Amino acid sequence: MERNLEKKLKRNIPLDYISVFITNLNMQNSIWVLYLAYCGLNMAEIGVAEGIYHATSIICEIPSGAVADLLGRKRSMVCSRVCTAISCVVMLFSKSFWWFAAGFAVQALGNNLNSGSEEALVYDSMKCVGQEEGYLKVCGRLDLVLEVSQGIATVLGGILAEYSYFWCYGACLVIALLALLPVLLMAEAPSGEPAVPVSERQERTGCRKKQGAIYFGTCKETARDVVRQHFRVSGQILLAVGGASCLGAAFSERFFRNWEPKTVTAAAVAIASALIFYGFQNMPLSAAAFTAAGFFNSVLYPIKSDALNQLIPSGQRATLISVDSMFFPWQ
Repeated sequence: MERNLEKKLKRNIPLDYISVFITNLNMQNSIWVLYLAYCGLNMAEIGVAEGIYHATSIICEIPSGAVADLLGRKRSMVCSRVCTAISCVVMLFSKSFWWFAAGFAVQALGNNLNSGSEEALVYDSMKCVGQEEGYLKVCGRLDLVLEVSQGIATVLGGILAEYSYFWCYGACLVIALLALLPVLLMAEAPSGEPAVPVSERQERTGCRKKQGAIYFGTCKETARDVVRQHFRVSGQILLAVGGASCLGAAFSERFFRNWEPKTVTAAAVAIASALIFYGFQNMPLSAAAFTAAGFFNSVLYPIKSDALNQLIPSGQRATLISVDSMFFPWQ
């Protein structure tokens, strides 16, 4: 391998830290329901718009991974950031339900284009320079950066939304464009032979808007008031979960090095126990269980990612990671 290429591939890791941090400063995740209600959509339309998002994610997840393997992971990541920027513009200036739905579909496509390509690019970059054994540590750090960034975005999104939804989505547009910069500086990692493209097409079923028996004219205002009242409490809980997730991501490698297989068993038992505690319907207990589950989930993610990447050939990495992502619950 050329020395210059090796240097560029090593640089992909710090660039991806920056990319993950900027990309996940996505403030719209905490205020999009309020924004759509503010723009005049009723709750049924908001639900259908979210359904279109999920339908797009299911349909495009595996094909987007194939695109990354065939055309390049870096190109796929660039397209992802462009899609996110386009969706922000659509959300900012839309006046009708179908334009909002289009914005949701483009946003989902952007997420799909990034889900397998980014992880594949990082792993293959490390593999090409003989550093794949350190992937577990890098993955844990990336998860830590993601949790910190999402926590900041949740707080900033709530603050900016109190003043102006326009400023909030305007900031999301700027962030999406800034997220392009570290990706453009990355180098494409050699991945061997490309995967065979997925030939089967999934037919997309249209979403029919259900006619409610009773339509509450004040539904929009009520939803806004309820979400705002609960935002402070839920925000504190999510902040605690985010902090615990940061710790889990940071200590994932240490746990695995010390206990190896026992780490997976212990984390799975802890998460299962947390689910049991939800059944007591006690807010402090449920919040503590939710926080613990977030911690152990972040411990498991880098371990799972490392194990999966060790099994996948480089030429099919992004496609098969996307298969795994399709069966993972959307967050």
